[in-house]
Amino acid sequence: MFLSSKSDGGRICFIDRKTDNPEKPPMLCMLFRKKLIGAKLIKITQACLDRLVKLEFDAFNNIGELKKLYLVVELMGKQNNVILLDENEKIIDALRRVGFESANSRIIMPGVKYQQPAFQNKKILTSSSVSEILQTIEENLKIKENLSDAILLSLQGISPVICREIEFFVKENNHNLATEIENLKNIAQNKTAKPYMVITKDQKPLDIAFLDIKQYGNFARCQEQDSFSKAADDFYVLKTTANDMSTYSREIIHKVNSIKSRLLKKISRQTQELENSQKRDKYKVMADVLSANIYLLKKGMECITLDNFYDNTKINITLDPKSNPSQNIQLLYKKYKKAVTAEKILKNEVDKAYKEVEYLESVLDSLSRIKCRDDLLEIVEELYEQKYINRVKSKQKKKAGFNPKMYKLDSGSVILVGRNNKENDILTLKYAKKDDVWLHIKDMPGSHTIISRSDNSPVSDDDLYKAACVAAYYSKAKNSGKAAVDYTCIRNVKKPKGAKPGMVIYVNYNTLYVKPEDLSQQI
Repeated sequence: MFLSSKSDGGRICFIDRKTDNPEKPPMLCMLFRKKLIGAKLIKITQACLDRLVKLEFDAFNNIGELKKLYLVVELMGKQNNVILLDENEKIIDALRRVGFESANSRIIMPGVKYQQPAFQNKKILTSSSVSEILQTIEENLKIKENLSDAILLSLQGISPVICREIEFFVKENNHNLATEIENLKNIAQNKTAKPYMVITKDQKPLDIAFLDIKQYGNFARCQEQDSFSKAADDFYVLKTTANDMSTYSREIIHKVNSIKSRLLKKISRQTQELENSQKRDKYKVMADVLSANIYLLKKGMECITLDNFYDNTKINITLDPKSNPSQNIQLLYKKYKKAVTAEKILKNEVDKAYKEVEYLESVLDSLSRIKCRDDLLEIVEELYEQKYINRVKSKQKKKAGFNPKMYKLDSGSVILVGRNNKENDILTLKYAKKDDVWLHIKDMPGSHTIISRSDNSPVSDDDLYKAACVAAYYSKAKNSGKAAVDYTCIRNVKKPKGAKPGMVIYVNYNTLYVKPEDLSQQI
């Protein structure tokens, strides 16, 4: 039995998956173990179809006496709580304590008599007549614009999705409201409900219900589940995982963008220094002119104007009055040599920074297309290996696998697409055969794409076009109207020594102009 008091995932259900125990159990956990391990669950009650469940246990105390214990699970959004009570229903302890300073709330503290939360003035579906429920809905329609809101305000234990479903059938399909309420009542009394999960087109969990939900049309489909427990647990696990992944991916994207921003500032600064270093020739000219006219120089002079024999003009040269003529000349030659050295170093640094920015752009492109947590963790591990982020926790560490996207063609060939930079390297440099066709979006970040042939027959124009569409779709040009895609044989693709993951060079290529498309429905 699994209890969760998360505000966005509160539930009580049975599960068949393993969960991790905390390495250092909190005090409340230790208390629950002490009181409940060895206890026998004998009764479960729900209060008025509300989100409150009481578990009754027979348990032995420290001296071997059989006593009652109660575990109350309150699933009410932000006020979700799990409370342990003794045989007199006094609070032993609770997951969330509420102190005496909360004047408008129930006191939930050890030793205090437990009080149930105040129930809303709603009709109970199983114990109220259809006419009573309809009358309450009619009254609430005076203060609520939508029928679904009025039903939610009138009935206890009915979720918003069920209320909207009733409104959908009444308004869109001209069903009778009384008949719909009667159907709900029969389902609740006869226990004929079935568990369903509503899933969007992109496989995201949207809702769970005990009816086959029709209100979403083509946007989502309703899928019957094995049990209510499985439906509830799967829904919240998927939802929580998706939310956690979204939060974590945003953190990684922010981190990568911050590194990229610093690199661009570095490039801007070093480019300016490079431009300044390219003015080095003026130092050599001044030094040469001073050498030819050293007899005119005297210590203490601050500047001198001489004939520039390189272009037959006058040149004004600033001098250090504390230095003698020879020292002034040597100082200018040193500035010239320093500028020459700086230019070589800066060119290398700027080129290196540009390549890093290009690599980070490819990482951001991969992050924009992640579909699951494993995809994200592979990119995180790649960033760690490239020393852009610190080591992730052991639970999050993911070894890079090889599971490229695959499209089977009618010709028997297969289109393979890398999901991240490390997989791009494996696909292009290890998996693909030398005569396979390699495709990549032109001059932009994108996935490596190959056409793997079953034989040595030439690739058809149709297969090449489809692969180019897929390569453009899995790139930064995904949303453009037309994109340029380069293609060549694998034998023409090389990885420079020391290049970052996914970075390659290629020669002898051609270019196709296509519309980016995911052709999974057509292939």
